Amino acid sequence: MDELNFLPKLRSETDATPPQTVPNTMSDITSEELKKRQAAGEKLVILDVREGWEYEESRIEGSQHIPLGSLPQRVDELEDFKEGEVIVHCKGGSRSNSAKAFLAQNGFRNVRNLIGGITAYQQ
Repeated sequence: MDELNFLPKLRSETDATPPQTVPNTMSDITSEELKKRQAAGEKLVILDVREGWEYEESRIEGSQHIPLGSLPQRVDELEDFKEGEVIVHCKGGSRSNSAKAFLAQNGFRNVRNLIGGITAYQQ
């Protein structure tokens, strides 16, 4: 399954209305910053967008699991966090970057991608 199929299609040049864009002003987060915030006891919303088998192998404590391919159907589960910070991760950062873009396009205001994903976090 192509993980990016759910992302909104770009409008063609013949469309009369210009497409809405979502500025990418949300900064990403390093594993060091995330670990410091966890150690300080901050209550964080961490979204793991890896596949189920990956999540079963290892996970960041307290993370919520929604695979990237299921995100469009399950985005309403995150509705309470639209105005707050959501930290998204996968194995290396690519899938979570796609999830970040999708969430931003769906009105989430502060989505941050974990740079290097769980691989960097576990080092």
